[in-house]
Amino acid sequence: FKNLKLFMENKSKSDDLFDRLDTTTLNQHLQSLAPGLTVKVFRTYNASITLQEQLVKLTNEDDNVAQKMLSYNRANRMV
Repeated sequence: FKNLKLFMENKSKSDDLFDRLDTTTLNQHLQSLAPGLTVKVFRTYNASITLQEQLVKLTNEDDNVAQKMLSYNRANRMV
């Protein structure tokens, strides 16, 4: 929270919060951590993990196919 307050200093409401960061710079940093890692790969991985966690919470093994589909759709919307 403290850092966000610092980032917002001397900016108007229409200014970007992270004005010195772009996808190219971020991708270069991620590539230095792991070859092939990009913002898109990270976002997809994070969404997949989150979906799996939600499915575990929302789905019962004894559910029928319709109930499992409903659980999947709910989990997908949450992600």
